[in-house]
Amino acid sequence: MSALVTFPGKPSGDRSGIPSNLDAERALLGCLLYDNAVFERLGDSLKAAHFHEPFHARMFAAIESHVRKGQLAEPMLLAEQFSRDPAFDELGGIRYLADLVDRAPAGANAPDYARVIFDLARRRDLIRIGGELIDTATHPSDGATSGDILEETEQSLYSLAETGATSQGFQTATEYLTGAVTMAAAAFSRDGSLSGLSTGLADLDDTDWNGTWPTSRVIGDTEMPARWISSTAEHDILNTRRRVGLIECWYREPTNERTGEGAGSTDRVRMTMRVAIFTRYDMLLDLPSPYKHNRFKFIPIFGHRRGKDGLPYGIIRRVRDIQDGVNKRASKALFMLSTNQVIADEGAVENVEIARQEIDMPDGWVTKKQGKELRIQRDTDAATGQIQMMSLDAQTIQRVSGVNNENLGRQTNAVSGEAIKARQLQGSVGTTEPFDNLR
Repeated sequence: MSALVTFPGKPSGDRSGIPSNLDAERALLGCLLYDNAVFERLGDSLKAAHFHEPFHARMFAAIESHVRKGQLAEPMLLAEQFSRDPAFDELGGIRYLADLVDRAPAGANAPDYARVIFDLARRRDLIRIGGELIDTATHPSDGATSGDILEETEQSLYSLAETGATSQGFQTATEYLTGAVTMAAAAFSRDGSLSGLSTGLADLDDTDWNGTWPTSRVIGDTEMPARWISSTAEHDILNTRRRVGLIECWYREPTNERTGEGAGSTDRVRMTMRVAIFTRYDMLLDLPSPYKHNRFKFIPIFGHRRGKDGLPYGIIRRVRDIQDGVNKRASKALFMLSTNQVIADEGAVENVEIARQEIDMPDGWVTKKQGKELRIQRDTDAATGQIQMMSLDAQTIQRVSGVNNENLGRQTNAVSGEAIKARQLQGSVGTTEPFDNLR
């Protein structure tokens, strides 16, 4: 894992000795603000409650809310959302968010930061459970036996062990029977013979195994029909996730076949196409291909091949780093345009904090003392430079990908027909190989 980004002037943990790593929290938030797509790499285990700094927890929850709604989560939008949060102003306001973006490490390291934050949160919970155990054992409540204390502690540890998994923990007999009766009533009232949960595939629902159950899994076999087996993994019990990632795999398997009739019949080995659908933990089905052509359903299409080993890769790989530069320069330019520099003599204003707030406002009013200098300036030249570099990066993306304005039929500075034709030809050089692979 890469080294964590350290923010000068800000503590990297709680001095009381409680397990925490604020640098990891800042690094992860910076990754998310720089590229919202990084959120998809974190999985479902990390929650806002796992952050040690309360403001970081609120910030992560806000980013998560924006991403799940398909909205952009970037410093300017979040600064408006947290404008009334005292902790936000205490940390530096939008300057703090800009520092997070500016110091953001590579997005590939985000899962490592998430694991550090998650692990430290569980260690803090262990300390809390241990403290509660000491307090309860030292001063037990009326009628509480050692067995009651052990059972309560065991349940707390069990719930902690499940954090990030799909299990719901302990259930009383009443709760479990209520769920079973509800499931049985739904199966009884369902039209047709399906007694489990529908897979969405009619042919599979009509087979011997009648849908699926949340606490079981179906295993396909090349010699035996699909069959039920009990699930023993804790994360498979009472799965209540709204989304389950399904992996579809098409593969070939050698099978023995007999061709011809009578004395002219021969045995041969034939590669038979099969399809398997499974999750991260369970195999759902493994069946012969439903298509008669016995070929792969998907045709592999690639843009280019790597020279050293021939591995395929797409067009996006060449422009990915350039796009990162465009995003970072746009963020820097926006920060420079939305902030002010203040140069003032000591004692130029009565209250520095009030003056700072007024200067940040578009219609702010600042009263300075007579004879004192107070100058407000914006670094628009630096912002203009960032915008120009961003435009150059955007042009580089067009040149590298081959999809330039001339090929798109847009108006450019190329006036003559020969110049337009030359640029179109230049763009076709980059797109010829991917289009040839489509044939």
